[in-house]
Amino acid sequence: MNVLFLVLASINVVIWVFYGLLFFSNLKKKPIFRGSDCSDNGIVYPSLSVIIPACNEEESIRQAISQLLDQDYPDLEVIVVNDRSTDRTGVVVEELKIKYPQLKVVNITDLPPKWLGKNHAIYQGVKQASGEWILFTDADVMFSPDSLKKTVSYSLENSLDHLTISPDITYKGFFYGGFISFFLIVVTGLYLSSKSAGIGAFNLIKKSTYQEIGGYEAIAMQPVDDYSLGKLVVKKGYKQSFGFSKGLISVKLFNNLFAMMKGIEKN
Repeated sequence: MNVLFLVLASINVVIWVFYGLLFFSNLKKKPIFRGSDCSDNGIVYPSLSVIIPACNEEESIRQAISQLLDQDYPDLEVIVVNDRSTDRTGVVVEELKIKYPQLKVVNITDLPPKWLGKNHAIYQGVKQASGEWILFTDADVMFSPDSLKKTVSYSLENSLDHLTISPDITYKGFFYGGFISFFLIVVTGLYLSSKSAGIGAFNLIKKSTYQEIGGYEAIAMQPVDDYSLGKLVVKKGYKQSFGFSKGLISVKLFNNLFAMMKGIEKN
């Protein structure tokens, strides 16, 4: 019995090593963003609209908005869509409007038929956006200084239409960390196999591209809206890149798997 177990374990190790080598060899062939430095050499930064859907996000939204609006980006607006929050999210956002005049707030009280909540919130936010580029992010994502310049300049230098980034993730516990690592591998694998990706923490897209692919109206009932948006970009023939934050953006995930499931249920 022990011999059989050792044989099966050895076969399993060989299989994982084989797939690991295959995975990383394919990874080198794809354009992967790795938090490259901003060259800032004569770059004329386009106007940028950051859209944050928020439903009961009073714990994190003040810090998230402040980190965005304190950045040295020349033409920036942040649009927060308060989507039927029942906590102090609305109060916090209105307080921030006093400090940051470039902050726009959209309040939603009802969800129309044939729309999912987050998708509808983003759709309403885009209607208020004036930027040439749009960044979709979440209310618990934290941005490091110059992260907007670095990602926009990378997109311009590589003639991208869409850039999506997996954030740095903070978590507690070995088991939970293993689950997060597996999730990131799956996301990267999807990009390598399907040639498309989309992560809700950071979806940067040209407004003209967004409009050409049909925007959130085309994915109104898609639960995995971020990935669905990325698929549309590639399907319509636009240039996309996926990558890793490497210190640019971060998010603190749930303290345990139960809390994570509750968060997914809310989304």
